[in-house]
Amino acid sequence: MRRLRELDANVVEEDKKRLNYIMPDGRGGALDFDPNCGVVLLSQLNDGLIEEEVIKEVTASTSKQSSTHHNNDTDNDVAAVSADESNEPLPAAQTTQPSEPPTETDPTNPPSSAKPTTTNNYVWDKRYRCWIPKNKILSNKSHNTEQKNNARIARNAKRLFKKKKTSFSKRSKAIIAASSLAAAGASDWGVQSVIFGTIKAMVHEMGLKISDEQLAAACPDVGTLKNWEFDLAGGCLAKVIVQIADDATRMMRDYNQPLKITLVTDHGNREGVDHFVKMIVWSSKDEKGRNVLRHFNLDIDKGGHSMVEAANAIHRSLQSMHLDDIDVEYSYITGDSGGGAKVQSLHPQLVEIGVMPEVSGCMNCILHAFNLAYETACKDSIGDQGMNKNTTFQMIYLAVLMLNTVKKRNNLDHLKKYYRMTMTQLLENEHYIAGASTNFIQAFDDLLEVVKESENDGAAEEVEAELEIDTLLHGSTDTPADDDEDVTPYDIFAEDTEMQTEEVSAPDDATMDDAESAVEYDNEKMTKEELADDCPTNVKEPNFGRWGTISYVAKVVKLHWLPLFYMAQNIKDTEKPNSYLHTVTSKLIELMSAKAHPDDDTPTHYASLQWIVAFGEAFFDANMDWAKTNDPIFGPGSYGHITRLVPEHLFMMKKQYDALRDGGWKNNPLFNGFNRAVDGIAPRGDLDKCGREFFERMPELFLQRFEESFSEHTKKWRDRETLPVLIAAGHPLIVKWFCRWLFNHSVTIPSIEIDLYHYAGDQAMKIDLRECIEWLIEKVPADEFHRIQDDPLIQELIDDLATVAQSEEEIDLLDPATWGEHDFSRAEALIWNAIAPRAAHQQRVENLVQTAAHLGQTHVEEARRSARAKIHCLFYRDYKTWASAIVRQRKKEKMARMEADETTQQKPKKKRRQPNEQRVKVEGKAWLELFSKWIDGQLDGIKVARERMGDEAMKKIVAELGKDNKSSAVEQEEAIEQFRRASKSTKNRTVASIHLADVTAWMEGAIILSYLTATNKCKDYIIAELEHRQVKRPKTRIRKKKKKPVTIQIKEWKDMNEAELRHVLRDDERARLQKEEEKVFAKVEEIKNIKPLSAKMKEWMPRQWQIYKQKKGTG
Repeated sequence: MRRLRELDANVVEEDKKRLNYIMPDGRGGALDFDPNCGVVLLSQLNDGLIEEEVIKEVTASTSKQSSTHHNNDTDNDVAAVSADESNEPLPAAQTTQPSEPPTETDPTNPPSSAKPTTTNNYVWDKRYRCWIPKNKILSNKSHNTEQKNNARIARNAKRLFKKKKTSFSKRSKAIIAASSLAAAGASDWGVQSVIFGTIKAMVHEMGLKISDEQLAAACPDVGTLKNWEFDLAGGCLAKVIVQIADDATRMMRDYNQPLKITLVTDHGNREGVDHFVKMIVWSSKDEKGRNVLRHFNLDIDKGGHSMVEAANAIHRSLQSMHLDDIDVEYSYITGDSGGGAKVQSLHPQLVEIGVMPEVSGCMNCILHAFNLAYETACKDSIGDQGMNKNTTFQMIYLAVLMLNTVKKRNNLDHLKKYYRMTMTQLLENEHYIAGASTNFIQAFDDLLEVVKESENDGAAEEVEAELEIDTLLHGSTDTPADDDEDVTPYDIFAEDTEMQTEEVSAPDDATMDDAESAVEYDNEKMTKEELADDCPTNVKEPNFGRWGTISYVAKVVKLHWLPLFYMAQNIKDTEKPNSYLHTVTSKLIELMSAKAHPDDDTPTHYASLQWIVAFGEAFFDANMDWAKTNDPIFGPGSYGHITRLVPEHLFMMKKQYDALRDGGWKNNPLFNGFNRAVDGIAPRGDLDKCGREFFERMPELFLQRFEESFSEHTKKWRDRETLPVLIAAGHPLIVKWFCRWLFNHSVTIPSIEIDLYHYAGDQAMKIDLRECIEWLIEKVPADEFHRIQDDPLIQELIDDLATVAQSEEEIDLLDPATWGEHDFSRAEALIWNAIAPRAAHQQRVENLVQTAAHLGQTHVEEARRSARAKIHCLFYRDYKTWASAIVRQRKKEKMARMEADETTQQKPKKKRRQPNEQRVKVEGKAWLELFSKWIDGQLDGIKVARERMGDEAMKKIVAELGKDNKSSAVEQEEAIEQFRRASKSTKNRTVASIHLADVTAWMEGAIILSYLTATNKCKDYIIAELEHRQVKRPKTRIRKKKKKPVTIQIKEWKDMNEAELRHVLRDDERARLQKEEEKVFAKVEEIKNIKPLSAKMKEWMPRQWQIYKQKKGTG
């Protein structure tokens, strides 16, 4: 039946057309049309009318005009059917007299002569042929339901403000707690104010009459927000516990194996707060039954740096998981290889206190090993970075500091204008051209070649340049910064752990100590205008502690050498002498123009920069990037879990490195720029003069120091405890022949080439199978070969490995397509359980250290910081990877639609990477839309977990999280006062002035103080140096008898031992540096080396290298 709905008689006509009505007081009902009597029955109307009176009134009005009529039953039945089954939209009610009144022959359709269209209380609706009460309108059933929902929404909205305290539901509280974590850097009061303002604006838009007192009472206060965070953190922990319990049950039921959980730890200090981040990893199944890796941050509590303190902190954190009754095993730990809590010492302590079993293992971070080797080689051969350092690394730091300071002090457009004006002058102004062609011949020639190449293409006015330009510098791609100033608010927490051909962050990151690439290069043709617009705008400050940034930023400085130098000169000329930018640019100009001799063609640091860039392109960059990729089999969530591939990749790196050793780099075209730079430097005799001799010695020392450090920190990847990982899950062909060797050590391994498909370069790297296996087992003693086979993992897989060894085909235990008729599903499950969770590096945890600083930025208590870390882990950590995949797919679909539409096909001005190859940013409305979906999914899982855990267990978990009684010992921090320069330099230095670079001790530029010992027989040399420096002999006080005067006696040099002489020499070196080089040192202990001034001490300098070799056992 056609339904009727009450409405307000005063509703405006525009609203009537939408049929969107409800009585102001919310009352309502339904009126039914009765086809038998042709009247309207008020069956449910709540307005006090009596049904019989209405029928009587309408019938009396119509009977006066109904002396004759047509067949009522037939007509009314048709009218009723047509009214009920019509698909036409309902019109607005007739509130005025119709133009054509009903006929007289039908009570429901009165004759036109009488025109009875109204009664006292009813009006005739012509179209639907029925009577309706005045001030009422026809409405369908769905609209009736909608209005009921609207009334319910209004009642619920008012309900929030009836009480004198916040009355949000549990889910709403969780939504607010999760969302407000994005503003963890804001104070609680700030978050409370934003929530209040949002609610007040919504109330205003809804037209609800709510007093200010009610609004204030409904909003959460500071204490309430804190409690909501703890409650949500408890839900997050419950969800993880339930997930682990389900996965452990599955593993024990299907494979009779405990669930293997691995640990990844890292100490960090950010914002003056010490953090010991602890993360667990395990293998699980997603909603579609696919294998995945799951990660959870246990906490970011403080923890001591000693072995015992760190082990106790881990034990305490694991106890909070309440997994004692679940079949889990903590099988592996990855951590730092240095410090008091280094993983090699921490693991035995965890075994001793019963946290990890004896068969468990440990591994040091491969990224730490790789970066440490690079840092050691750079510092020992070229020099360190820092204040008072005249090194190449300090130069590139100052270049980036200049760019970022201009951008911060003004804006991005200001920086671009500086660069544009400088580049335009460099290309057109004869004074700039004359200076560049005289002082920077190689850099200027490179620019001329680019310009000449463009002119030969026929572009007389538009100079196109074939340059490698970092798309990141222009802000057109995602930035992986954790602490980068240009990161969007959406990148505060989220971690994009996709393969690095795409990245970083965001952190959500990034969000990126950032280990993400500071720049990425892309070949582009550019016009002259584009060349002038090619300003580096978003370059991270290079730092050895920020993995990968040194090499990448060195490329930027080399590429933009000339515009950066002349921009620095222009800024210096426009800045006040005492300004910060004036100081930065003055030092930058000195370092960029420094030459061993004014007649040299190549600046000293430009030559070093060429080596840094060449080594990065030839070896370091691609391998560093590979270490930060996902495992190709384990999928998107496997960032850092490449343990099974590391041993074979190390062999590939060895082959690459061997090609550079013993002068091999000279034949590599990537080093042509360095060779040319060295040719522009004349010999100067001594190494400390930084002439050609220095640069002939430097490469070999660099490569030697890199190899020594890297071999030392990666040797564990080739021992008998690690090889089973490769044997079970490495390259299929390596696995096959490794298994054959495992069962028969006398087997002859063929010398055949194989491709390592997981290499990060453009093409797969070819290696020799026999050489690879022989190198991998080289460090395993022959009498320990059998212990490899006795490994618990190998024993579990022994039958499957035997089948692999006997097969003529290549079988990949992780690829069912290669299995043939044999079922290796059990082996696959065990590999996922035991090997996949093992982390090869700590980058995920390094990012968490950055996040920990943000979570505790407002100095909230330790317990709340860790509670926030749990929320962040579920709601933000993996969000960007999930959201990026959706946005990337949307972009691909959009591009496909555009390509299909011929009218939208336009050749782009610049060719960019395709959507499936480039990084995408999740921001704006897309970020909010997808984050809403993500929150709903996580809260649904938390709700199920709460129900399974039970109310009592949840109360206990939340209560434990809220206790701020952490007992982890924290090492007392020493306050080290930082000093700026004691005074400004009064020296006038021009471009042509001689400004020498610091030469390291390993390059025979200094004496290592720690080597001046009695064992090394150097007393005569120290005395000669002290006498040359005219150092006054120290005085000593002697009291022979009590109550006798003190005798002051001057010591003789020969009567002092080497330690005493060394301390005197160190004090004098500190005074010399402060006076002559204006260097400031907070403590004398900062002096590690001294520059020899006497001829006799210089003679002793070459002995340092022999002493080092003797210590290492290679001398």
